[in-house]
Amino acid sequence: MHGTGAPIVQFFLLTVMLFLGSMVLRSEVLLDSIRLDGKILLIDAQVRFDSTDFRKEGGSSSSRTRDLSRRGRSSYFIAHVGLGVPEVQASGSSVASWTRQSLPVYSLGGGTVWPAWTKRTTPAGALESLWSVDRLDRVALDLNALPDSLIGFVQSEETRGLEGVVYERFPIGVETDTVPIAIVSSALWRASFQIGWTSTWHTHWSWHAAIGASVLLMPEEAMRLYAPDLAREQPVAVAERLSGQLIPLVDVSIHRRLTSSRAYVDSPFTIGLHARLQSGAQFWMGLQMRWYPSVNKN
Repeated sequence: MHGTGAPIVQFFLLTVMLFLGSMVLRSEVLLDSIRLDGKILLIDAQVRFDSTDFRKEGGSSSSRTRDLSRRGRSSYFIAHVGLGVPEVQASGSSVASWTRQSLPVYSLGGGTVWPAWTKRTTPAGALESLWSVDRLDRVALDLNALPDSLIGFVQSEETRGLEGVVYERFPIGVETDTVPIAIVSSALWRASFQIGWTSTWHTHWSWHAAIGASVLLMPEEAMRLYAPDLAREQPVAVAERLSGQLIPLVDVSIHRRLTSSRAYVDSPFTIGLHARLQSGAQFWMGLQMRWYPSVNKN
């Protein structure tokens, strides 16, 4: 019996080991496997239970928000063409108003967008900064060429230009006459800085609103012309602006991507209507194109 007992014990231990091994293998199959078409597929995977600890791998929640904002920050460039809307002609208004001219303004510049993120890290809009160099056309009068007897201005019915009213006194009264007035055109240069808010609207549309100021890069003269009046000493009032002076501004615009194709939703080009209001009764409306070089097509 002793001679046959050892093989029986060995067989029993081997059976137990095989049974335990099959249980372990079955447990691994159930825990790290998927069933596909009736077949068991083993998965070699590990789960790290500390993966949600942002202090170890991703830093604090605030630092992750800063990282998202940093990744979302982008730059853009603009090209803008607009026309000044002249004031209604009246005594004391500008030369452009009297001559009924819409003077153009051209701008080139660039800016930066900093997206704002909600708690779910989805864009809720963006803070926007913009700088530009602006070229403004203007019309003025050569003050040295004006007649000494000038008492005011009228619009020419035939040429729609500008005429000056001169006078001469006689013993029996005062005689007036009109003379043509030459208009002088020139260009003004300014540098503008803005900060505002932008947000997407219906995927392809976006709107922008900003406040800022323009810095005069050269001296400017704002002329006001008056209707004929013998009691008025000067028919022209001139306000001088020195180089470096700041002029506040308000900018608003609405933009759309150049294509509505789903394949080009992220096109880097947008075009839109743009309006600017500055102190001194200067109002421009025009078209503005923006280029976001960091945006790629889908």
